Amino acid sequence: MKNGRYSDAQIMAVLKQVELVAEIGACMTSLSLGLTPDFGQSGAYIEGWLKALRDDKKFIFSAASAAQKAVDYTTALANIQHRESSTPKDELGCYRERICCR
Repeated sequence: MKNGRYSDAQIMAVLKQVELVAEIGACMTSLSLGLTPDFGQSGAYIEGWLKALRDDKKFIFSAASAAQKAVDYTTALANIQHRESSTPKDELGCYRERICCR
């Protein structure tokens, strides 16, 4: 079935990659904050990712690269907000300390 210019299979392939990018990014962010990622939440997506990984050997690398770019972008935004904030650092909480003050 076609949805405009793209088939359902093409749309699903992109969605699987977006989901994997989001999961990898969430894990990277959690780890940078000193939190333990909840891998149990990822279980529902694993089957789709495994197929995508089998079909495209570069899939994991492109997903990890995109996730790192997203984490870098959100970290940069947090740094800007932290510098512009008038709130004293000790009131911001440890999560900002770990992201902003490297």
